[in-house]
Amino acid sequence: MLRAVERMSVLAVTRETTQSFGLLATMMKVAGRNSRPRYNDLWIAAQAHEHRLPLLTSNPDDFRALDVIEVIEAPKAAH
Repeated sequence: MLRAVERMSVLAVTRETTQSFGLLATMMKVAGRNSRPRYNDLWIAAQAHEHRLPLLTSNPDDFRALDVIEVIEAPKAAH
């Protein structure tokens, strides 16, 4: 597992990432959603936005206000 992870690409946080983060946080606020509890997830969403990638999440309702990114619901694991 470690070797597989080590081979994965790492996306750097750039000036563009921070601009995407600001845009997404503003969109959440305009939609009446509090972005503060979602800050860590918003950084991931900002990476998706910057690189024009879909956002895979098990909490798609948290990102419904973000119509600038494609949100894909991840299946929840059975407990």
